[in-house]
Amino acid sequence: MSAGRRYSPNVDAPTFESVVNTPGLTGATIKPWLQKSHNFPDVMNFAIDPDQIDNLAAYMISLQRSDYVPPI
Repeated sequence: MSAGRRYSPNVDAPTFESVVNTPGLTGATIKPWLQKSHNFPDVMNFAIDPDQIDNLAAYMISLQRSDYVPPI
């Protein structure tokens, strides 16, 4: 995926890159969000196999960049 390219039908949705580079985001902070996505509106609802939460959180954290600059 090229930088700045959007795949969401919602033009206001953050990019995946901006989500994983959220200040303070860690494996410990992302896991509860991944586990409890049902607390969000139906349009945002998704299910992740509980056995895959640790792997997905680790993958997301591995994408963080120390030189990331959020879009204006």
